[in-house]
Amino acid sequence: MRYPNVNASPAASSWLQHKQQGRVSYESGQYEEALASYRAALNHEYECPAIEAQILRSNVVACRLKLGGVAQADAAVQDAKQCIALNPSWAKGHVRLASAYIALGGGHSNDACNALQTALRLDPSNQQARQMLMRELRRDHTTTDTTTPA
Repeated sequence: MRYPNVNASPAASSWLQHKQQGRVSYESGQYEEALASYRAALNHEYECPAIEAQILRSNVVACRLKLGGVAQADAAVQDAKQCIALNPSWAKGHVRLASAYIALGGGHSNDACNALQTALRLDPSNQQARQMLMRELRRDHTTTDTTTPA
């Protein structure tokens, strides 16, 4: 991916520097620091391009899911919805939303499946979405089939 010339303006270099720091932190397993960097890159004063904002928002979701817990999963759902609002035709945003719903657990399987089906409509070759959907459908089937023979 080509990045704008970081010397072009202070705003361009600021969001890009935060994004790059987020990547370094994420790759080294420092998810809280990565989350802070990606969120800082989204600061409105940095004038981050829309295409980059959707990627940053997706990265925020990934960090929250790595951190784990219900509060992070709930925030990840909201961030994924914002990511999708920036570009509803980007399949990865819908996959992130599904991942957040799966992390939330407790009755969100249908929401996850709907998001994955949307991702597959947008990108039928998306193997990650296909595998996640199959796994979620199996999980939903095994957890809802509570009938036992008499």
